[in-house]
Amino acid sequence: PWTYGYDFEMARVDHQWNAPNRTYVRWTRNFRREERYNWAGEQNGFPITQGSTDRSNLNVAFGHTAILRNDWFVDLKASYLKFNDDQIPNTAFDPADLGYSSSVLALLGDYGHIPRFSIESGSGTGAGAVATLGGQQNGFNSGRVQPFYNLQFAPTITKTFGGHTLKV
Repeated sequence: PWTYGYDFEMARVDHQWNAPNRTYVRWTRNFRREERYNWAGEQNGFPITQGSTDRSNLNVAFGHTAILRNDWFVDLKASYLKFNDDQIPNTAFDPADLGYSSSVLALLGDYGHIPRFSIESGSGTGAGAVATLGGQQNGFNSGRVQPFYNLQFAPTITKTFGGHTLKV
């Protein structure tokens, strides 16, 4: 059966130091696991196309607003984000257990999954249906842990002139 798990937490603290100065800190974390690509089911007892994807986010954000005068404002915002897209094969197996010939096994080497390849039913003059076999995930079901990072700092100074506003 297909499984889907999701976990989310968030906390935020706001503080007003005095009338013109306010600060916040926000922390967010989530995690999601999805089973994917199990379109071929089990072959000789092995889920040859199944894998799972774990995705997680960790975010910390900070903001401070200061009213310097009734026509001058300062806004400081900063954040850190880490996003992971980890792909995990379901089960490693020996392709020899699926009945491949020794010549095919020599091409596969010690790769513990079926490599990705496509079979097209078309002719030389017309396209046909395409079946893609083997690993459907990036990394061709060999697994991958790939974090992405993002840092942000965004200061803003605002000046008001009657009915007009200038932001820098």
